[in-house]
This record gives sequence, structure tokens and C-alpha cells, in this order.
Amino acid sequence: MINRYLRSKFLIIIYNIILLTQASAISGESVKIIAGGDVMIGSWAEDVIRSNGWDYPFVHLDTVLMGADIVFANLEAAFGQEDSSYEKAYTFQVNPDLVKVLTAGRINVVSLANNHIMDFGIGALRETIEVLGQH
Repeated sequence: MINRYLRSKFLIIIYNIILLTQASAISGESVKIIAGGDVMIGSWAEDVIRSNGWDYPFVHLDTVLMGADIVFANLEAAFGQEDSSYEKAYTFQVNPDLVKVLTAGRINVVSLANNHIMDFGIGALRETIEVLGQH
């Protein structure tokens, strides 16, 4: 069930990116894509963000990010509030309200393909997909 759901979400995202690039090609305009790496907004970073504002991690990049049509990054933790995690040395899960960091940072496409997305199981993955879909 979740595999079909994830595939359909992924295909919708890819389809939208293709439509955007095709529309740009037809109109003669370019599509500006910025691809970043891991974004980890949990652990100690959460305290820093809550003290300094949602846009704090990206405040010095704002002028660069605002000019992009697509800002892509790898979300290095699931959104959720699950109680138990898999037994690993490091597990990460962030409060769903921290999605505001991504929107404040102008990130509009994320990858969930990493070693922490399933740290708190399928429930946290589902919640992550739901939170991202809402924002």
C-alpha cells in the first residue's frame, strides 16, 4: 500500500517538474533549480531554530533561493511524534511544525530517500508525507 502511494506521489512531483520545464521551453524562459544536500532540523538544531526563527538556517541564502523555481533538498528526518524507534546508533524525528523551516527556506521539493526516514517506522513516514503534502 505505502509503496504504491509513494510511487504515485513521486510520479506526480516528476510530472509537475516536467510540465514546468516544458512550459518554460515553449515560452523561451528558463527554469532555475537549486539542489542542496541534507537538511537536518532536529536534535540540537531544533532549539537553535526555535530561538532564532523559522528562517534562521537559510537567512543568508534568501537572495539566492528566491530566484529559483525549484529548491530541492534531502529531508534527513521524518516529521512525527512516534514513541519508539528502530534500534540504531542515531535516530532522528522532528516535530511536524518544523515544516515551517522548509517553507521559510523556500524549499519546495524534498527527497525522503535516506537512512533516517524510517527511524520511527511507517507511521512517521506516513505523517511526513501528509505534512509535506499540506505545505
